[in-house]
Amino acid sequence: MTTIELEGVLDDFADTAKAELQQMCAERGVEFKKRWTREELIRALAGEGEAPKPSEATLEALAEAAEQEANPKVVEPLPEPTLEELEAQADEAEAQLTALRERIRELRRAQGPVGQLRKLFDEKEWLSRGQFAQAAVDRGINRATAQTYWQKLRTA
Repeated sequence: MTTIELEGVLDDFADTAKAELQQMCAERGVEFKKRWTREELIRALAGEGEAPKPSEATLEALAEAAEQEANPKVVEPLPEPTLEELEAQADEAEAQLTALRERIRELRRAQGPVGQLRKLFDEKEWLSRGQFAQAAVDRGINRATAQTYWQKLRTA
């Protein structure tokens, strides 16, 4: 079909929806794919069953798929680690875990009354246990706890 003839056929179906074109193809026994564009459907109808030529991109994709099927890429499996490597990884993981647990303990101490008392103690030079205990009470810490830790903090 020449370009001029094709343009005439395209004009004939200019107002026809894709669904209608698909239905017309089905009624006439013209094979088609749902993904075809209106123009492809019209070409199939104009050729009375001749499928439109695939696009260049479709041909390239098909060629690439055939190439991959013919020459599949083989992925080499990773080598199994040795016993020494696994032990070294386990030792490193244990060291990291120990460090994390120690950091958690430090954070818990810093957030609790003892941590607050240490921070308070480090803020300035305290002349008496009573002053320190009163400052702790002002911050919501039990007086007896503050007095107990006063001595511990002084000797630390």
